[in-house]
Amino acid sequence: HLLPGVTAYLLLKFVATWAVVGGVLRIVVAIRLRKRIQGKWVLAGGGILSVLFGALLLLVPHAGTVSIAWLIGFLGDCLWRFVRAARTAPPEYRTI
Repeated sequence: HLLPGVTAYLLLKFVATWAVVGGVLRIVVAIRLRKRIQGKWVLAGGGILSVLFGALLLLVPHAGTVSIAWLIGFLGDCLWRFVRAARTAPPEYRTI
């Protein structure tokens, strides 16, 4: 039996966990390398936003599932448009 609801829920949990862990790691890196890098506030801010995003996904899973479905669709559409544009580009713009 296929269980699309369970699959969507597990995908949501995976994305939320990934966002939280990645955000925490960005914050830690920004703090540890604060004297050696520029843009540490951007790195830390991105980490904070990532943690907030992951927490919201965990707290409001139904809205998060719909949002992730829209995001995947949007990114797929962007990728399709990029590939189509790359195929129709003049030869002098192609590097591969």
